[in-house]
Amino acid sequence: MHRPKGYASALCAPDGFSFMNSPTSKKRVYAFFDGQNIYRLALEIWGEKYNWPNYNPRKLARHVTKLEPDRELVKLFFYTGVPREDQNKHWHTFWTNKLRHLEKHDVIVFRGHINQAGKEKGTDVCLALDLYEYAWRKEYDVGIIFSQDMDFQYAVERVKKISEEINHPITLESAYPYDSQKSVFHHGIKGTRPRPIQEGIYSKFIDGSDYLKVGS
Repeated sequence: MHRPKGYASALCAPDGFSFMNSPTSKKRVYAFFDGQNIYRLALEIWGEKYNWPNYNPRKLARHVTKLEPDRELVKLFFYTGVPREDQNKHWHTFWTNKLRHLEKHDVIVFRGHINQAGKEKGTDVCLALDLYEYAWRKEYDVGIIFSQDMDFQYAVERVKKISEEINHPITLESAYPYDSQKSVFHHGIKGTRPRPIQEGIYSKFIDGSDYLKVGS
């Protein structure tokens, strides 16, 4: 199989553990988390009670996977920027401990950086590249992007095109915190099937661990 002209392999998140212990006849699901986007959406629409990125991505991914029958979560990727300790000791400690915990529970993590302006850099590009690369490898049948970032629509378009070229049907979905009265945007990423997450569901999957403690 030949890659599209001009395309180079670029896996940002390393190959890692699969939740699937044996071959399955079910549709294979890969979940891609835009870690900061999910947190900021919850904070924006539901307020200060969600002022920490304290959701459990494993439980959220399993919940959305099970919204359709005959699907199995195979891999979970988590992308977020992490400030250096000299930039922000508070968030450096939090994310260092939380990401270490996720890795211990078989989540594949990509750590971006925070620039001098306080902006997250590298994470969106890497999520998009991995979404495309694993599609080209035919590793998943359903890709769930946990984000409402409309910039991902271009990656979605590319995955749909490569899906046709390699004759491998792929369904793409976007899952995101949502409130019909408070959300600014009322749809998912263009080209995906929307999977809005209501507060009643989001609140069920809160991780109560204190990641500000050393060794959490």
